[in-house]
Order: sequence, then structure tokens, then C-alpha cells
Amino acid sequence: MRGRSGLIDGIRKWRRRAGWAAAGILAGLLLSACGKEETGTAENVYVSEAVPGGEFSEGTFLTQCSFKVEGDYLYYLNGGIYRILREGELNFEEIELVASREELLGGRDERIFCFTVDRARNIYYFAGPWQSMTPALYKRSADGREVYRIALGDWESMSGPANRPVLAVDEEENLYALDQDSLLRFDREGNLTDKLSLKEEMTDIQTAGAYLLEGQGGRIYLLIENKTDGSRAAYEILTGETMQLKDLKEALGKTSSSGLYEGLTGPLIREGDDWLYQYNPETGISEKLLCWQDCDVYRNNIQTVIQLSEERILVLMSEIASSTVRQNLLLLTRLPAGEAAQKEQVTLVSMTPSGDLEKSVVKFNRTSDRYHVTIRRLPEDDEGAQARLDSALASEEGAPDLVDLTNMDIVKYAETGALEDLYQYMGDGEIRGEAYLSNLLEGYTFDGKLACIPKSFRFLGLYVTDRRLTEAGEWTMEKVMEAADQVSDAGLFPDQWDYDILSQFCGEYILGKFVDLEKGECCFDGEEFCSLLEWVRRRQPQSGTLRESMMTPMYVRGYNDYQEHLMALGEETVLRGTPSAEGREVFPVLAENALGIPVNAGNKEGAWAFLLFFLQNEETDGTADAFPTSLAMLDRAEEKAVTPLYAMTGDGEPEERPHRILYRDGNEIEIYALPQSAANALRDVLERIDFKPRSGLEQAVITIVEEEAGAFLNGQKTASGTADIIQNRVGNLINENR
Repeated sequence: MRGRSGLIDGIRKWRRRAGWAAAGILAGLLLSACGKEETGTAENVYVSEAVPGGEFSEGTFLTQCSFKVEGDYLYYLNGGIYRILREGELNFEEIELVASREELLGGRDERIFCFTVDRARNIYYFAGPWQSMTPALYKRSADGREVYRIALGDWESMSGPANRPVLAVDEEENLYALDQDSLLRFDREGNLTDKLSLKEEMTDIQTAGAYLLEGQGGRIYLLIENKTDGSRAAYEILTGETMQLKDLKEALGKTSSSGLYEGLTGPLIREGDDWLYQYNPETGISEKLLCWQDCDVYRNNIQTVIQLSEERILVLMSEIASSTVRQNLLLLTRLPAGEAAQKEQVTLVSMTPSGDLEKSVVKFNRTSDRYHVTIRRLPEDDEGAQARLDSALASEEGAPDLVDLTNMDIVKYAETGALEDLYQYMGDGEIRGEAYLSNLLEGYTFDGKLACIPKSFRFLGLYVTDRRLTEAGEWTMEKVMEAADQVSDAGLFPDQWDYDILSQFCGEYILGKFVDLEKGECCFDGEEFCSLLEWVRRRQPQSGTLRESMMTPMYVRGYNDYQEHLMALGEETVLRGTPSAEGREVFPVLAENALGIPVNAGNKEGAWAFLLFFLQNEETDGTADAFPTSLAMLDRAEEKAVTPLYAMTGDGEPEERPHRILYRDGNEIEIYALPQSAANALRDVLERIDFKPRSGLEQAVITIVEEEAGAFLNGQKTASGTADIIQNRVGNLINENR
């Protein structure tokens, strides 16, 4: 008795209450709600460009320790130490060798961990054998003379963060070095002048790591990061006869998830909000320097940041592609806004933009000579942000050009006419309906109009391992309940499983059996719903038991994920959906990267240009742990999963080798090609999924049921009393939305 058409009037009334009538007033607030920030330098922009010679081949891995700005030069460690003028053209194909690896190590088979340079052009570096952690400290003068070599002994317990600097030098040529849980200071001749214990700051050297940053005027900063809780302590090292630490936690501490790099006037701070900040040691305040997406830089691929001047910033990018690390350098140059290329702006609103989406925006902006897409984030913790978005979508002015509908109420926006029909944009040679799963397009079609095309998805499936369930007949809730009641030696689900039977397993059945939104009715206050509550309480996973389970609910995240589940649960496992009132199987879907174009968008042509690019772009990692919605991409993913890999044996015969190797509980598990029969069974499920999203009103009903049933499931209320409360609350909700 589940209906949808009667929801429209209710949504319209809800829309008026949410503030759509005030669209003209609120639409202008949308951009500020979605994360637009004033930089204070609107007349200037940073423009990115590739650095000649700045693409590094496989086998080269550069880090924060590979670069150092001092004086007129950028120094660069890659085997030997090189330098290049930091002003003028930056061309890594024409860099000057300062000292070769042979000169730095004297022919020893060692590696250089870290280096720094002082203003007299002396070079300081840590080096040690490849197979052990017994490094030595070196100082090499500008004319190539070795000033000192200091053996530091066993460095194995040193817990500095990987690829972070552990050396720093001040203006008096005093060298600071981290060793185990201490900070060491050496004078210009290599004499140890002070040793400061960090045991109090590093309570556990196994979970804490320390590193150093140099600052303007000889300032040295000490950072200590706790790997357990993600906290970071920050200090400025005060010089004198003995070293002391000045606490800077409020300024630079925050969390270890933010990146810290050396800057010309103060440390650079890369936060998770898409901005690069610069700390001012004179005021103790961090100020915004630039926005990564405005520079067309994908922030998650940033390896390190090097400030060459106030106008130029060098960024080292790292990306893993096909198990290979690719690195390249980008130069960001500050220009007057009028000198930068002018493009049509396309605004994309998203609550939680995925890495795939952010990376695609960067790539699109770099390749398009006409459009520039800007992501505006909708704050999840701002209760009014959603209402402001609703108002902007309804307004003829101020609406975004694209909206990321992932985790939003797609039904509400589609049924209120807030979204463009994407069918009208499809054409030969671009995106065609037959290029996608037909059930996917059907699920996101409302009144004949296609609201969005998600790029990828995951779904919740039930891996049924007990034949008594698969042989029970029709896959209805009644049949499942009857079959489960006849089994005493197994539970329905694994014990101690984090799975809510009532909302997740019975959710679709409840909406279809006890709710009729078209008629505006619900019927929870009857014997049938009370019986369902009783059954769910009997079937809850039992803590501390060791029973077998009849089925295991898991999200299916792609062919690899599916194959690993089958291997863990057994070859005879059958993938089923949750039962519904009509007897069909339901596979709850998590749609990802579902972009729609608002009816009131100002640049629909630019919005479609990006959407077309985004859906066809396979070079990002958006479908690594999900199913692509494109049939061509899905076919390629399946073919890769079922195609055996072979290697030639010593006698010249081909031998199948595993696709990948897993390590579970100390055991090595070889994963070979997925059997075609299993792939066919999965494809059958993919083509049967009902992609119709659950509306916000429907989800609100399930939330009420889940909230109120908790007291009954815990033995605090009766079934009938719980049912009466649910009937009352759901009834009121439906009436309010009619």
C-alpha cells in the first residue's frame, strides 16, 4: 500500500514552511553558507602551471625533506644536491649540481635522510647505511670541504614522522637535530652544546613523532605529533645557553591532519578546508594565503609546499596510479586578476564532495578554455544551510549551476520541480540513455524527467549461507520469518553484528506494509506490527554466543569486494536483498557523485559540459571501491575481475597467478580470477536493483520506528504500547506533510 504521488502536495507545504517564499532574500546567502570566503586580496589570483622537468619517473620519491629555500636558491635533494634560482624561470631540466652523491657520501653505500642549508651555503645532512639506522651528521662547507662528521649511534628508536625534516640550522650556524627522544644542538664546529630531553613531551616514542621547521630570523619550530589521537604539540625553540620551548599549540598545534611547511615569513599551514594559511610569528595569527581549488590544485595529492617568494609557491604533487607513485611539480604564481585567463564560472554546491569529484573539477578546469568550476561546500553543522540551499534552488537568481545530491533528499527536489530533466541534454556521441544501467535511470526518473545520473554506487546485500532460507520459497518477509522460526541451531544474523534488523532488514517491508503516503494513512497499531516487533526481538544478535548465522549483511563495494565475501563465506553463498511487502528483493543503495542541474541555474551549458566530462572521466579513483553506473565501465570492471592472469614457469608453460594477495589473521590468501558464474549472478543482481531513492519523509518514518522500538527491544515497554506511540508520531508526521 506504499504510494508516492500523494507526497507532492505535502512537500510543497513543507517547502513553504522551510522558507522557500523568502527565496529572494535568502538566495544571496547561499554562497556564504556553502563555504565562500573572502581572501582580502580579490584583486589577485594564483595561477598554476607545470614546471619543466618537474615530472619524476618511477623510482624517484621526493618528500618535504627534498627541498630547501635559502638565499637566492631553491636547493633540491635527489641523489645529489642541486640548486636553481628561485626567481626567474623555474626549469628543473637546467638545474645546477652543488654536490654529487659520491661527494656527499665519499663512496659509501648510504642514503641521505634529510638536509638543510645555512645562509653561508654550508650544507648539513643526515646519512646512514641502507640496511640499518645508524646515521651520522655531516657539515659540508660551500667550497666542498667536510667540516665535521658526527656519529649518532643507533637511531632505530627515532620516531620522527616519515619524510619530515629532523635537522634545522640558525643564523649562528648552530645545528639542531632530533635523536630518539631528545633535541641536540651543535655549534659551527660540531661540538655538542646542549641536549634537551623530550620525554615529557613525547610520553610514548612508539606513538609520537617529532620534526623541525626553520623560520624567518633563525627561528626554529619543534612539532610533536601523537599518532594515537591525532594531536599535535608545537613549540618555538628559544636559544640561549640552554634551550627552552615556547608553547605554540594554539597557533600551530591543532591536529596532525593539517600539514605544516616552511615559509619565508612563517610556517605554512594546510588545513582540511581547502585553504593554505601562513602563520605570522609577530602577531601569532594565521592568515589565508590561497585557496587550492581556485588554483586548480587537488589538495589530497599535495606532498609538500615550498614558498619561493611572496608571489610564487611550488607544490609537489603525488598520486598512486596502478601501484606506481607519480610525482610532479606545479608552480603557483600570483597575478593581478585582470591578467589571468577569464572563464565562465560554474558553481557546484556539495555537502561532502568526494575525492573523485574534487579531482575531476581540477582536471576539468585545467583542460577547459571556457569554463571554471568552483565547489562551494554546504556546512553539515549549519542547520540553516539546507534551508538556504532550498531557497536558492527555488530562486530565479542565486541558484548554483550544479548540486551534488549525494546524501540529500533527491525525491524532494525532483518532485518539486527544482531540477532540470537530463534526458533533454543527451545526444549521440555524448551521454546516451542506453549507455547506463536502465534500472538506474528509471530509479532517478520522476514524472518522466531524469533528476541526476550518479557516477557510482554501493549497495547493501544479504549473503545467505543457510539453504533452509534459500529453499523456503518466495522471498517474502512472511516466508523468511517462518523459515527462521523453524531453526534453533543458528541465528538469523552473526552474533554481535552491527546491524539494525528493524530499520535495515525490515525497513522497506514496513514502508510498504504499514504506510500509505498517497492516502495519508498508517496502521502500526495492530496485531501484525506487534508480531513483527516480537519476531525482531527474538532474532536480535545475541552477545556472547557462538551460533552459526543464516545470512550476513554487508555492503557490496565492487567485484573485488564481492569475491572476497564469497571466499570468506563459502562457494554456495547466495546474494539476496531484503524482503519487501510485495515479495520483491530490495537492495538499499548508496549512490555516489549524483549531480543534478537546478532549473534556475544561470550557466546550464557550462554545468552540462562539466557533468559530461565528469561522467566520462575514468582517470580518477571514484569507482575503485564502488560499482560504476556506466555500462562500458562496468563491463571493463567485470572483464578485469574474471580474466585469469598468467606467468611463464621455468619450463616455458603458462601458470595462473593470483590477482592479488590478502593477509588475514597472519594468513596469506591468494585471490584468483572471479568465476564467470559468480560474475553473472552479481550482474543479475545489479540489473534488478530498484534505484528509486527513499524520500526524506519515508526516512523520517523509519527513524521514528527505530527510535520508539528501542525501548521495547530492550524490554522496557510492551509491543502494543510501542506500536501506539509509533502510530501517533507517524500519523502526525504524515498529516503535517500533506
